[in-house]
Amino acid sequence: MQDEVRNNVGNIGNINDYNKFANDKFSHQNLKLENPISEKEGGVSLLSAISQIQRYYVIESRTDEIPKEYFSIGQIWHFFKIGFKSGLVESMLFVSLMPLLQVVYPYFKDYFLQSPITKNEQLFFILLSYSPIVFSTIFMFYISRYYEGELTKRAIFSLLNGRSLSFIFKGVLFYALLQYAYFYSFKNPNSIYVLAHWTVGFFNLFHDMNTQQLYIFYFKYIIPTLQFVAKEILISMLVFAALPYLIVFYKGFRNKKAKINNQRAYDEY
Repeated sequence: MQDEVRNNVGNIGNINDYNKFANDKFSHQNLKLENPISEKEGGVSLLSAISQIQRYYVIESRTDEIPKEYFSIGQIWHFFKIGFKSGLVESMLFVSLMPLLQVVYPYFKDYFLQSPITKNEQLFFILLSYSPIVFSTIFMFYISRYYEGELTKRAIFSLLNGRSLSFIFKGVLFYALLQYAYFYSFKNPNSIYVLAHWTVGFFNLFHDMNTQQLYIFYFKYIIPTLQFVAKEILISMLVFAALPYLIVFYKGFRNKKAKINNQRAYDEY
């Protein structure tokens, strides 16, 4: 009879792992300390990772401290891959939208359409080009509320490490590619004419032009801005790679300070 009661109360996730780390606060049969080690079990999306972090947060708030080793190396790698893949998508959207909306379109409108871009358009395109990485950073601010227990800390850091590494990798890669394209274009102008020849059909969808006009447009407006675009992409990638860490650390500091103040008020009472 005692063994049956023990199984109902202390068996974490029905895996015969008795709750050695908790007291009687942790006595809810529906709380399962899941330990997904494969993508099939744990999911591969950012949303599934956040859901897992939320479950860890609930469990750790209901029990004494669980050893951080429970969050295994397999899970660290799993969360790292989710963050890395998510960061690749976000950074790819950014490096695609930023040159197109902040460089190509404004100069195209000014050179071919004889209509300079307005301040409202400029502001809109800046916000739109940065929206993928801004929204993801806001999402990271949301999960910082769970930065408390050992399991949630490990999970959040694994996610952030993967995302930040992909940002740094993509920023350095595009910086090198755009710098190379800048110097290569001046040394090999024929390559720009070939590019104009292959892309003139696309631009003709918006405005009639010939290859020679597009070639001049490239050399007069686009090529000189490549270094500026390269620097802005690199700086933006580095900033948004570091920003989630600052948010998480600040949120963790506030939570810890609030606990200390609450404990102090309780002791004085």
